[in-house]
Amino acid sequence: MKKLTNTIIAFSIAAAFGGFMMTADSSDAFAAKKLKPMIGAYGMSYYKKAKAKSSAVGRWEKRVAIKHGLKFSHWSRAKAKGTSCKSKFHQGNGKKLWTCTASAKPFANIKSCVSGRIVAKWKHPNPAKAKATARNTWEKLTAKHYGIKYSFYKNAKGKSKSCKLVSNGTMTLCTYKATPCH
Repeated sequence: MKKLTNTIIAFSIAAAFGGFMMTADSSDAFAAKKLKPMIGAYGMSYYKKAKAKSSAVGRWEKRVAIKHGLKFSHWSRAKAKGTSCKSKFHQGNGKKLWTCTASAKPFANIKSCVSGRIVAKWKHPNPAKAKATARNTWEKLTAKHYGIKYSFYKNAKGKSKSCKLVSNGTMTLCTYKATPCH
């Protein structure tokens, strides 16, 4: 009985000082594959080992761009990456000629978003508290509906927020709307 009374009091307080609303589509979130299988690429041969490595990495990036798109084609983001170089003596001048390969798993930090939209409203006499609580409510509703990884307003897309005076100018109503992403 005490739990029911506390719940009723909590809803009464929410009704007096604010409120919340949520709309969302319950369809599954788009799950993008962020890590691709290992890809290798040979570079051109050069007398300087660093140049041969750079050539291999550049060709790896081009190969990945063709196969998986530009988002995946950054060597700096790749996982399990490595280069392997071999040298042989050039018969004409006797200098070492280097040839390298670059291998890595392409990785892209792709944003996954749900198809629904969360709307949170909060009313409070203090404008700063109305704004902060509306955002916090948006994040809590999102966490409840889609999980913690989607619950950060900073990662959302299609964001809009507004605040306006209501109740004869005595209260501020803030509304946060956005599509949750991670």
